[in-house]
Amino acid sequence: GDNDSERLPRLPRDFEKKQPFCVFEVRRSSLVADTLRAIATSSVHLLLRPMKVFFVGEPAIDEGGVTKEFFQLLVEALFREDYGMFSWNAESR
Repeated sequence: GDNDSERLPRLPRDFEKKQPFCVFEVRRSSLVADTLRAIATSSVHLLLRPMKVFFVGEPAIDEGGVTKEFFQLLVEALFREDYGMFSWNAESR
């Protein structure tokens, strides 16, 4: 849609060469898909750099808090039963 927070993340082509960090720009509404896309389209060299995260449409500067929130939200999303990555086994509890 027209909403900035829903546009696909798109960093400049030469961003990797100019940036000392591995930067992920993700939408909250598509956190897992955008994260997987960012990983798949990044070089190993880039993925080994310190990480910074930006949520599309949010002006926050990542001084560590945004990255922490990103990982908390990502882990919550991956472990949700409806996501299907893991299944609940009542006998193993």
